[in-house]
Formats: sequence, C-alpha cells, structure tokens
Amino acid sequence: MANKRRQKRPPIPDKVRTPLGWAKVHIVPGLKDEEGTRLVGQADFAQGRINIAPDQSPRYAIRTYYHELAHFALEAGGLGKNSLLTLKQIEAVCDAIATARVIEDLGMDDA
Repeated sequence: MANKRRQKRPPIPDKVRTPLGWAKVHIVPGLKDEEGTRLVGQADFAQGRINIAPDQSPRYAIRTYYHELAHFALEAGGLGKNSLLTLKQIEAVCDAIATARVIEDLGMDDA
C-alpha cells in the first residue's frame, strides 16, 4: 500500500543557482509589471532575481517559484522572449515545468 502521508513542502530558498548564474529570491509586496498589471511572480535576468508576491498560498508560491526558475532555464537555452516562441507559449512551458516540479516534490494532490 502506498504511503498516503503528505510530504512537507520545500521552503522557497533565498537564492538559487540557475543556468544564468545565481539568482536571489525576493518576496515583493505589490509586484507589478511595467504596465502596472499585478503579478504573482517575475524573473529578472538583468538583476539576477526571482520576485514572488506574498499574497498567495504556500502551495501556489512554490509553484510560482518553479515557474520563474523555468524562465531562467528557457532564457539560457535561447527560448526566452527573443526566441521563436510566443509569450503565451513561453508561459505555457513554464507552467508545465512548474507543475511537474510540484508533482515531483509533493505529489499529485498539491499540483
């Protein structure tokens, strides 16, 4: 019989090694893009930062962290904003990677 105990959620680190080098992880209240649209997360390659809004559940915050980390991997692989992928496609790939990481770490119930 499979172990049904829930795994503990991994903490979001203060910094993480990415394919582009180290990135600091910041919790940023009121996170918005250049147009003023509210964001739950943001990958800032120039500053080497992953920004995460604090107003989300712990489960969604770890998914957001993995999503933004995926942006660093795509950028390093030439599949970022200046690639042949559309922004919608880039976001879909980052969502898929983030969901897979949450399932890997926590199981299907927390995806």
